[in-house]
Amino acid sequence: MSVIYFLLILGIIILIHELGHLLTAKYFKVYCHEFSFGFGPKLLSKQGKETLYSIRAFPFGGFVRMAGEETLENDVEVPLDRTLNGIKPLKRMIILLSGIIMNIILAVVFFSLLLMMSGYFVKYPEPIISSVTNDSPADRAGMIAQDKIVQITFSDGVIIKPDNFGTIVQYLQGYNDEAEYIIERNNELLTLYITPEYDQSQQRYLMGITMPDIEYKPVNAFNALYYGSIYTIERAGDIFESLVNLIQGRGFKNLSGPVAIFQMTGETMESAKSFTEGVFYFLNIVAILSLNVGIFNLLPVPMLDGGRVLLTGVELISGKPLSKKLEYALINASAILIMMLFVFILWNDLVKLFN
Repeated sequence: MSVIYFLLILGIIILIHELGHLLTAKYFKVYCHEFSFGFGPKLLSKQGKETLYSIRAFPFGGFVRMAGEETLENDVEVPLDRTLNGIKPLKRMIILLSGIIMNIILAVVFFSLLLMMSGYFVKYPEPIISSVTNDSPADRAGMIAQDKIVQITFSDGVIIKPDNFGTIVQYLQGYNDEAEYIIERNNELLTLYITPEYDQSQQRYLMGITMPDIEYKPVNAFNALYYGSIYTIERAGDIFESLVNLIQGRGFKNLSGPVAIFQMTGETMESAKSFTEGVFYFLNIVAILSLNVGIFNLLPVPMLDGGRVLLTGVELISGKPLSKKLEYALINASAILIMMLFVFILWNDLVKLFN
């Protein structure tokens, strides 16, 4: 069942992404040769008025083949103004961004459904400490009530600047060794070093601090989209913070790829004790991965949608397109870098799996 869950989740995310490209391309009259779910040999296909809709053997991706992206034998002749490169740069940018937007919309909708199912939205307080337990790691380090946590640097160099306690709670689940805390006290910044200790009764590592009370906002059909949007923005902020750390060379050991996602998906779905709980887990995984895919594609890397938007933006400003030779060189160079990153992530997955 793990394989089925994994392929279904992956399929939904890819399908919604490529559907965004297809719908906007057709809106701007760009000729679309084929809309495919999957790669490899065709299993099923249906010819529309212009576009061939197909399902292929390997459901690990998908694509929209638009006129002007590439030249293949036996393709129909398409007027320049109906090709991707023949339309105005601004329209092209919208088409390129539409897949990302669809992934984010999917995340918002699924997070909204999740909040409706749970019935409430958790609003974490500011990262201001409510109290400190006597003789706890935080107490021995010198932390006191009303200290505001401004920044945390973990053992692998990952740095977070939390807006609320939710971010702190999320990151502390992955670290149980010494971390550097910069706190604000009476308008002064202090640096403390704290190593959490394992609490046998709670079976987890604790610092010995408590946060102010969490607010539980009721969620219903009328406000679910609002709170779903807020939750999506919060999770997007966490993803961008992780990306900043990665760009600065920190946190590579925490990267997860297909193997880890497959394992996590299987374990999570199989732990569901009821159909409703299974739906809840499924929506959560799809929403999180869809948001990650959308933000990853937004990166200004020429091979990705965000990079192609950047190149198109240069054309929009300069009034003339980049030379094809330079564009292909940038795309090929970025493809090599992404492939190297993928190999590293795959190796990281395998090491964590066997350890």
